[in-house]
Amino acid sequence: MAERLDAHQTARNLHQQADDTHGQASAWNNLGSALKELQRYEEALDAHQTARNLHQQTGDTHGQAIAWNNLGTAYRGLERFEEAVAAGQRAAGMLAAAEDWFRTGQAWGELATTLTAAHADPQQVTDAWNHSATAYTQAGAEAEATTSRTNATDTSADTPRTVTTSHHSPRQQC
Repeated sequence: MAERLDAHQTARNLHQQADDTHGQASAWNNLGSALKELQRYEEALDAHQTARNLHQQTGDTHGQAIAWNNLGTAYRGLERFEEAVAAGQRAAGMLAAAEDWFRTGQAWGELATTLTAAHADPQQVTDAWNHSATAYTQAGAEAEATTSRTNATDTSADTPRTVTTSHHSPRQQC
């Protein structure tokens, strides 16, 4: 994992040297995701905020949406659930507006996971999983849609099933 973190930091530095704002934003986003995997949530939050801000500078609303989704998961790691829910809702809305249905499904799934962790009303959790399933279906990702539908029927589980995205892995973490 240390090598991956180093690689993302190197990529970020190279994009900064090249004055490539879009590349910097992507590198910051990927660095934040690596930091989350190490449970370094405060640093991940800072990285994702930087990514979001850089995407805003370039007018990349799709990149902003991905950064918002990742901000939501970092906030969840910090147990800052109100901010996590707000970021997740914003991400899902922006991704749906961009008609990126696969990432919309991911965002709704992350939001459902956040709502579960926050001990939200089970109906809200179910609704989020159902929105995830609908988005995945629109993306043609039936395996992921099935997982989301299954999670919708069992909102009392402490740990929902993880949606795997191996055959649709995006360039940036979502």
